[in-house]
Amino acid sequence: MPSYLVERAQLPDARGVVLALGHRNLSGFSEARYAKYYETNPLGLPVVCLARTEPGGPPVGMAALIPIELSVSGTLVRAGIAADFAVDAEHRGLGPALQLQRALLARMPEEGLEAVIGLPNAPAEPVFRRLRFRELGRFSRFVKPLRTGVLLDRQLGRPVLGAVASALVDPLLPLVTRERRAASRACSLELAEAFDERFSPFFEHGADTPQVAVRRSVALLNWKYGLPQEPANRLLAALSRDGSVVGYAVVRERNGVLHVLELQAAGARAGLSAVLSGLARYARAQRAGALSLRCLDGARSLTSALRPPAFFERDEQRPLLVHVPEPRPGTAPLLEPRHWLFLEGDADL
Repeated sequence: MPSYLVERAQLPDARGVVLALGHRNLSGFSEARYAKYYETNPLGLPVVCLARTEPGGPPVGMAALIPIELSVSGTLVRAGIAADFAVDAEHRGLGPALQLQRALLARMPEEGLEAVIGLPNAPAEPVFRRLRFRELGRFSRFVKPLRTGVLLDRQLGRPVLGAVASALVDPLLPLVTRERRAASRACSLELAEAFDERFSPFFEHGADTPQVAVRRSVALLNWKYGLPQEPANRLLAALSRDGSVVGYAVVRERNGVLHVLELQAAGARAGLSAVLSGLARYARAQRAGALSLRCLDGARSLTSALRPPAFFERDEQRPLLVHVPEPRPGTAPLLEPRHWLFLEGDADL
């Protein structure tokens, strides 16, 4: 097995080699993605390590830590998400891959990071486990069917069959899934161009959050979802009768399904039920076939409102892992799955 030299990439000078490795090895890696996470992240530049077979040789692998901020029992904790893990095909295995991740973890103290979150695919998972990452659980997907016709047409390519099924079944779906229309009267959902000053009091005092969650703010979320410039991501604000923000959702339509990337509400389960009822009505108006929400919710702060028959749960294989090299009382909840809520938008790197 060849030996590898692993060193920290100097950004922005390493832009070209990072882009080349990403294009060769990572689906969806683009210049736009690089600009977002490597140049304009309001939390700072990522830590990037490169692997070479010899000094001055071309890089054959890379790995990055994207900075993130967590709220742990109301206290800010700086962390990183392990991302853009790429090794050229002829060098794959536990050689450079393990060295790259070790090199990133070794730089945690100098970067002021107290935790690293891992979302590995199946080939990369053994690397993270070798480095003693702790599994917090596996993601679950919750699906609410809205239009049988749209789903059957997408799945079977049979529009006539879909139209017949839709006419027979769709009027019954609100009854079968027990949609709570009364709860939806507590707030109204409105499309918003971007997060603005109306949301600040909600983030500071109104949101019901578990002990461990990604920290949210107006500036961070607008950057994260490219608002107001990114048309694919839509922000729905839940407003009370006096116009104050009591919740919100960020959604994205893919293949006839409305995917919920972000969902927050005040008022615990009643507030979530009201926002979810409004989302269902909005999705039907957009002719979506289903609502879909993917998360890991050990705290059950969100999924308690996503129960059958309104939503159907499907387990997924991708794990959420965490590495906390020096736990202290303030970071101990990071190691307990029952304290976590991690949404699809949090993992959308």
